[in-house]
Amino acid sequence: MAKWKRYLGITLGVIVGLLILVIGVSYAVSSVKLGKRYQVPMAALTNPGDSVSLERGRTIAETRGCTECHASNLSGQVLFSQFPMGRLVPPNLTKGKGGIDVYTEQDWDRAIRHGVRRDSTSLLIMPSENYNNMRDDDFRALVAYLNSMPPVDNVLPKTTLWPLARILVATGAMKPEAASIDHTSKPITPEPGVTVAYGDYLAGQCRFCHGQSLGGGESEEPGAPPAPDLTSRSGTAGWSEDEFVRTIRTGITPASKHLNNQYMPWKSFARLTDVELKALSLYLRSIPASAARKSGS
Repeated sequence: MAKWKRYLGITLGVIVGLLILVIGVSYAVSSVKLGKRYQVPMAALTNPGDSVSLERGRTIAETRGCTECHASNLSGQVLFSQFPMGRLVPPNLTKGKGGIDVYTEQDWDRAIRHGVRRDSTSLLIMPSENYNNMRDDDFRALVAYLNSMPPVDNVLPKTTLWPLARILVATGAMKPEAASIDHTSKPITPEPGVTVAYGDYLAGQCRFCHGQSLGGGESEEPGAPPAPDLTSRSGTAGWSEDEFVRTIRTGITPASKHLNNQYMPWKSFARLTDVELKALSLYLRSIPASAARKSGS
């Protein structure tokens, strides 16, 4: 019995030692990756302050996920906190206590479209890959709106990566946002119009929940229902242009189902223009059904 206990103790000691080693190495490797500095070419940008631009900026903020992550008043919030993964805290974007310092247009550009901080290191869990192709006029309108927000005092903890997240970063399973973007090329963005290309551009705001292929899937938000497949011909992609526009404007589908604004913020998307909604509809009807739908899974 004594020998068995000794062997068990040795085994447990080895396991604990290996675990500590893995965590230590992962912390070191992930720190190097997270500390990498990115050079981002900055274009000269002007900040419009007219009411039309501010309203456009508000629409972009509400439909592109800014208010979803940073809260409706953009004062930030603790979005996720669970050991051993980490704590995700989109920061306070206002100039209140706990908020950001004075940001220039270049600072906003670096953060939003490139996922890079002012110290040139990568932001964490900032979906800049979906913003990288944002048109300059849309970007300027968004920044004008962000700068117009009243200050809100909200002091928050910082985003923190705990052991599992460190391991994921170290192994490449989770990449710093800036590592996924080509910072040297300027994406070609389509002109507004009822075209497939412009619909694809606008669909960037749909990909947050429905995935890059728009095939849907399980939501990362606790308690949220699975995001539906937008490529399904028996669903969204099968709706006519009028049905799609009417659904977004009213929150009621052709099957008389009421959309839950908490999970599908149709009230925000209803702010899009007819041209934008028609372009989205055209794009969704143009893309092939997802692989999951084709396989029947």
